[in-house]
Amino acid sequence: MIGAGAAAAGGVLSSPPLAAAPEATPLPPPLKPEAFRDRQAKLRAEAKARGLDALFVAPSTNLAYSANLAIGRSERLTALLLFADGPAVLITPSFEEANHKRTAVVDDVKTWQEDEDPIALFGKLVSGKKALGVEGSTSFGTVTALSGATAAKIEDARIWPSRGPTSGCAPG
Repeated sequence: MIGAGAAAAGGVLSSPPLAAAPEATPLPPPLKPEAFRDRQAKLRAEAKARGLDALFVAPSTNLAYSANLAIGRSERLTALLLFADGPAVLITPSFEEANHKRTAVVDDVKTWQEDEDPIALFGKLVSGKKALGVEGSTSFGTVTALSGATAAKIEDARIWPSRGPTSGCAPG
């Protein structure tokens, strides 16, 4: 009797077999580094046209668009510093260096240790610069810290007339 009840219960609880999932459309191939270098060149030209010496791009769709680095924000600063007349420099914790070098399209990576201040590293890198554009979704706390580390004027790069260099960079 117990066997019959268990068999009946098994029939009630069983589900019909799932239909095979349709074949997924394959993803397009990844963009080549030249695509990101072209985007950086356009950002540099726009920054120059606006009188900026560099752009600071925090983790966001704009960082993914401009340097092929799609990461979330954290309490540990990682950002692209794109100089109008110079390199694309990634500032990141030292323990992330190897990971970011595999994917990010940048000219240089500057790291900081856990006992070091990444904002001080930023200040050193932008020493002597007069005007910096900050990617518009950068947190207020980060912008405040950046402005304390440099004498340069800091502007919100997304509010410029005729679209700022990082305004709407990434589609969507």
